[in-house]
Amino acid sequence: MRKPLLLILLWLTAVGAFAGPVPYDIVYVRAPRLGNDTFVRLPDVFYPTAMPAGSDLMLLRADGSEEVLYAAGKGAVLDPAVSFDA
Repeated sequence: MRKPLLLILLWLTAVGAFAGPVPYDIVYVRAPRLGNDTFVRLPDVFYPTAMPAGSDLMLLRADGSEEVLYAAGKGAVLDPAVSFDA
């Protein structure tokens, strides 16, 4: 029973090792981390607009550099969405 699981784990490791960096930029929201003992509510089904203050809109470039697209300050960025009509 352990042999198939081990083979699957080895295969997943090999696939991940050859994947390499992605050739495109990624937009994401960076939320502040308040430590190991402080609960921070993040958006989910029951609280879709719960985002901690200071969550910034970030751009992760393909070369690994980061750029702040929008610094929220006391506010928060919730969900980046693509607008095809600009």
